[in-house]
Parts: sequence; structure tokens; C-alpha cells
Amino acid sequence: MELTTFGAIMKFAMDREEEIVNTLEGMAGNADLESFGGLLGRIISEGKKNMKLLERTRREGINEVILHPITGLESDDYSLQDPPTSDLTSRELVEYLAETSDRLIRFYTDAALKIPNPEAMRVFKRLAARRLDLKEATSADLAGLK
Repeated sequence: MELTTFGAIMKFAMDREEEIVNTLEGMAGNADLESFGGLLGRIISEGKKNMKLLERTRREGINEVILHPITGLESDDYSLQDPPTSDLTSRELVEYLAETSDRLIRFYTDAALKIPNPEAMRVFKRLAARRLDLKEATSADLAGLK
């Protein structure tokens, strides 16, 4: 599905952040992932911060862009893989975290180029940078857990 409006882009972004938070919160009881507890907590916390920033940006209503048509963003290009089950292995978790980070970084970067409002553009660039920082920190943490 093409994301053709500011509202559609915002909803897509908020839904992806919420999807990741819900998936990772569902893994809390997996004994095989106990060593990832702090890492998962940090990713969940960052996801919640991102959702608040997106909601605030949407609510503050950058009204002039709401009806401005946007082209070139297809949701299928950025949709996340099916969420893993709560009994996944640590390898599957690492793969899931890498894939979701890569897709969200690409989405936020591409969306920033399409949104015709400087403030919203800055928000999406900030979200891409946050996700990149989190991916790098996650990679370092995962290397320490191996």
C-alpha cells in the first residue's frame, strides 16, 4: 500500500514502533533470553520514546502537510517481518532486532525526504538517528553476550 499522506506515514511509523515494543514485551518470560533482559528493556524504552515523539508530532498537527500528496513510499518496502514467537532462540532474536532496525532506519530516512515540512522532516531524521544509535549499541551489547 502506498503511503500517500502525512497522516498515513505517521500512522505507519507509530504502528511499527508499537509492534516492536509489544513483540519484545511478549518475550519477557522467555528463560532463554534472560541475558538479553537489559538490552530488550532499553529497546522497549526507546520504542516508547519514539512513539511519544511521533504522537506529539502528529498531534501538534503540522496542518499544512496533512493534505499534501506524498508519493514514493510503499508500506510493503518497510513492513517488518512477522513477529517471532515468544519461544524464539537468541539467534532468532538477534536476526529480528537487526532486520527491524534496518527497515525502520530506511523508512525514517526515506520518509524524511518526502515530508514537505521542515519540522516533521527533522523529527524523522532524529528517529532514523536514534534507531541507528540503538542498532550500534545493540550490536556492541550482543557481541559482549556471545
